[in-house]
Amino acid sequence: MLDGKLSAPALAERAERNARHREWLQQIVAGGGIRERAVSKLFTDFRRPVLAFFMRHGLELEQAEDLAQDVFVRVTTHAGSFRGESLVSTWIFQIARNRLTDHLRTSKPEVSLEDDQWALIAENVSAEVQDNRGEALDNCVQRGFARFAQEFPERAECLRRIVFDGWSNDDIAVFLSRTNAAAREFLSQSRKKLRAFLEPCKELLEGSNA
Repeated sequence: MLDGKLSAPALAERAERNARHREWLQQIVAGGGIRERAVSKLFTDFRRPVLAFFMRHGLELEQAEDLAQDVFVRVTTHAGSFRGESLVSTWIFQIARNRLTDHLRTSKPEVSLEDDQWALIAENVSAEVQDNRGEALDNCVQRGFARFAQEFPERAECLRRIVFDGWSNDDIAVFLSRTNAAAREFLSQSRKKLRAFLEPCKELLEGSNA
């Protein structure tokens, strides 16, 4: 899954979701009464993941809420500038990343997260387990990914978007403001670094396949 290759149903679902987001952007540009409803729908869909993005980079909830509001003000203001060359989610997270960069330049907050804080905001990163060994493996993977995310928050964010939003290499390139080749190398190195954090889970994985 970390290679960004989605199944046909998942690709169809992503396309449908993106089409809905694009329609809302168009309604925002159109203005009038429909504009407020479109803003509300877009905010509802993206508020939680954008908040989680900021909190994974060490911001407190109140700070994250403020920055999320800024993001959606910018999304609303610049909706007409979206050209459809990437997923709407990629475009919105690029705005969030730029806003975070601006914030860090002036405040430099602590960017690490304790395990209990991570548990409150991290999404479930593995399938439902059926036995104690499976549960141990699930917990090991989550702890390993959490440590990886603490040390490499941007790399973790990219891998997370590939898994949960089906971002392609092109989307990652837009998000990082890099060339496609540079984004591909960034992802390759990210996967290698993640494997080191998941090495302690190898024995459990082999046992679950026995």
